[in-house]
Amino acid sequence: MNIKDIKIGDTLCSPHDGFPMIVVGLNSSLDDLNNGTVYLDFEENEGDMWEEEAKNLIPYKNKA
Repeated sequence: MNIKDIKIGDTLCSPHDGFPMIVVGLNSSLDDLNNGTVYLDFEENEGDMWEEEAKNLIPYKNKA
């Protein structure tokens, strides 16, 4: 994904596991405004936030 298309509160996942996580922070540099680090959290997480590059994430599609 392009980091400019991501908003805090979006639900995203890695294409490898499909585990839904909520965006809680975004970080990009002026050198590359299309990519950057996305900070993610998930329900019942009691540790640090998960960090992932925006290009490695996809929108979560609820299968319910």
